[in-house]
Amino acid sequence: MDLTYGQLKSEVARRLIRTDLAVDIATHIQERIEYYGKEFFYSSETDDSTTVTTVAGTRYYNLGARWSDVRYIQLLNGVWIPMTRKDVIAIEIEDSLEPPLQSIPTDWCLQGGMLRVWPCGGPYKLSLTMNRTPAPPVNDADVTFWSTDAQSLIISAACEKICQLLVNNPVREAEFRNERIDQERSLGSKSIREMGGVKIKGYL
Repeated sequence: MDLTYGQLKSEVARRLIRTDLAVDIATHIQERIEYYGKEFFYSSETDDSTTVTTVAGTRYYNLGARWSDVRYIQLLNGVWIPMTRKDVIAIEIEDSLEPPLQSIPTDWCLQGGMLRVWPCGGPYKLSLTMNRTPAPPVNDADVTFWSTDAQSLIISAACEKICQLLVNNPVREAEFRNERIDQERSLGSKSIREMGGVKIKGYL
C-alpha cells in the first residue's frame, strides 16, 4: 500500500519514538529520496527540457535536478535538428583540439554526470528529452512511492541518519543500518532483474 507523505513522516516518528523531530524527519526523508533517486527508483516522468543553450567553446553542461537519463537531443538552427548520441571515447577522439572546434554541435554524450557536446559552437538552443526520477513530496497528501520496498528503504534510511546525527542511540542506529542495507540489496537485485539480469560476456 502506498503511503502518503504525511503517513511516511508519521511512520519514521513512530519508529524513532520521537514526535518532537518533525522538521528533521521531513528534511531527512527529502534528502534520502533525492539520494536514492537515480540508483533505485525508476523514472516517473519523461519531459522535454529546453533550458540548455550552448556557449561557444564550452564542452560540458549541467542537466538540472532529478535527471535520470537523456533519451534524445535536438538542436535549434532555424528548424529542430536531431543530434547523434556517441560514446565518450568516440567524442574524445573527435574532440582533440584546444581550444575546441567551434561549429554547430552534432554529437553528444553523458560524461561525469553532465552533458557533453561536440563541436562546441554556440549559441544554439537544445531540446533534451529526459527521464526524471520521482520528485520528493511536498504536501502531506502526496503519495511518495508506489513501491512498498521503496517506502521501507526511505523509512529505515531516514531513521538511521537521524539516529546518527541527532539521537545518541548507537544500538538503534545499527538496527536501522542493517535494515537499510538489506533493503538496498533487495532493490538492487530487483533492478538487475528488471534490466534483464546480469550479462556476462565470455572471452574469445
